[in-house]
Amino acid sequence: MLAEGSRSDHFTAGFEMSFAWNFNDKLRQIYTETAATELFATHISEYRYVPEGKHRMRYTTNHDKSAWENTPMVFFNGKAGALAASVTAIFMERVSLFYTGQEV
Repeated sequence: MLAEGSRSDHFTAGFEMSFAWNFNDKLRQIYTETAATELFATHISEYRYVPEGKHRMRYTTNHDKSAWENTPMVFFNGKAGALAASVTAIFMERVSLFYTGQEV
């Protein structure tokens, strides 16, 4: 089961995954204000209280982000940035979310 929250007690309540909200925020900040080296620190911080076998789901967009904020093309400064952000979210360990056609 996937929790849409980020509290660590979701895992003890039976959820197996939760969204990596902090990871997504930090990934977006890399394209505007933050050094890329801070992304790994965020990764470590998000997993500090995640039990063995449970996961944070990485993503570059989801229905909330696309509907209320913007698209990956805007968040990550164009197609090249959106693709680079996707590669980072997919291959920096754990579970990835592919949203509405991103696999294409």
